[in-house]
Amino acid sequence: MVATGIYWGAPALDALWIRCAKALAHEEGQPGTSFNARLYLRRYPATLVVYGAGIAALLRRRYEVFRFLLLETMARQDRDMAEPLVSAVGTARCFFNDATQLLHVQTAGHRMKTPGSD
Repeated sequence: MVATGIYWGAPALDALWIRCAKALAHEEGQPGTSFNARLYLRRYPATLVVYGAGIAALLRRRYEVFRFLLLETMARQDRDMAEPLVSAVGTARCFFNDATQLLHVQTAGHRMKTPGSD
């Protein structure tokens, strides 16, 4: 929906689409939690939305939306630190090695070196 809105929508709606992507990327800090696959996977929907929105903005030659979406929009991530949206999302931020090992059929004692890209 965000990608479609950026591609076909009026510029007056750009703030809405950017706010949607930012809301998906925002993480609430949870004291006492450790990093595990579930916490990392919460970033995956934001990754898909930002990817689709970026492609739509580029295809429509809406470079100002692309720049604002990726570089000027800040998302709160790890330990409540704000960072540009482009840094806060991405497959490398969603999957860590132990979680990606689960995506493949395992043989006893064998670990893949690059399971996220195999």
